[in-house]
Amino acid sequence: MSFSATEAAFEGFRVTRHHPMAVVAWALVWLVGLIAMVAIVAPILGPVAGEFQAIMTSGGTAEPSAAMQTQFQYAALATVPVSLVLQSIMLPAIYRAMNQSGGDRFGFLRLGRDELRVLGAQVIITLVSLIISQGGELLATLASAGGVPILALLIEFVGLVISIYLSVRLVLVVPAAFTQGKIDLKAAWQATAGLFWPLLGMAIIAGFMAFVVLLLLGIVALPVWLAGAGGAAGAVGPIVVGGLLLIMSLAMALTTAILAAPFMTAYREGRSLKAD
Repeated sequence: MSFSATEAAFEGFRVTRHHPMAVVAWALVWLVGLIAMVAIVAPILGPVAGEFQAIMTSGGTAEPSAAMQTQFQYAALATVPVSLVLQSIMLPAIYRAMNQSGGDRFGFLRLGRDELRVLGAQVIITLVSLIISQGGELLATLASAGGVPILALLIEFVGLVISIYLSVRLVLVVPAAFTQGKIDLKAAWQATAGLFWPLLGMAIIAGFMAFVVLLLLGIVALPVWLAGAGGAAGAVGPIVVGGLLLIMSLAMALTTAILAAPFMTAYREGRSLKAD
């Protein structure tokens, strides 16, 4: 018996095909989350809204100011808690859907200990990722400021390699936390032993398929966007925004399943391989 990265990469499509109504429920959860994100970032990006609109009007030829880049960084950080909460609700639902052939009137969505464990596991992974990335950037900045640009590039490269390695070795922490009923970093680390390259390949395949889904839904959203751009802002604007949010919510629900399901499959098959 061997682990097939290609086979596992398609598990997300199987889940969405078998549970279409669950996908609708997941999209509604994402819709609430996206509305919350918009409410959070709106006041942060308000001061640079005029500049952003000018850049969009210019076709993207104008360079954003340092203030605008800073505000967008703040906005991205401000949405991290909402994103973590959404994922902690979505991932257990996807895992439950993988275990059942029948439907569920709540789309396999729950609020309980499983969600709290998944949230805790995600927080740990996020903190590790931030420490590695921010630490590497700080060292690279210091090296560059010290007049050693080659060393700065080397540090950035090493930081990227370490980040990719840790991301793959810790990628099964969340599936393990859901399956075992506890957060066990050691067990999740051991579950990826000998599977680094298959897991990396699986992640690349699943990521590419998620990108294709986003691209296709982006094509669907384009006429909605163009209709809003050519209509009266007061009448068409809210309808266009609502339509785009619905399409984005469906896109996020589909891509979450496409990206999450393969790793639960990998965790199960990895444990089976080690048990044999």
